Amino acid sequence: MNVKIFVQSPYDQFITPDTRFWNASGLILSLTAAGLQVHTESVMSILAGGIAFETPVKDLPLPPAETNATFTLFNNRTEAFGPAG
Repeated sequence: MNVKIFVQSPYDQFITPDTRFWNASGLILSLTAAGLQVHTESVMSILAGGIAFETPVKDLPLPPAETNATFTLFNNRTEAFGPAG
């Protein structure tokens, strides 16, 4: 499935070839040795669904992504930044 998104200014300047996108319509609970962790998006995203993105911080900034660049849409943030992300 292909999903076409448009990132409005000023947020478009943060999209580089290394940006990760994920489905932001959920609530993620995890229990680790450090305790219970809860990750959520905004209430509106939980109710209506949405896509979130983040660009990893690098020593050298990457150039902006090209128009119509293709990215993988991950199920959640953990998957987006996991070993295969």
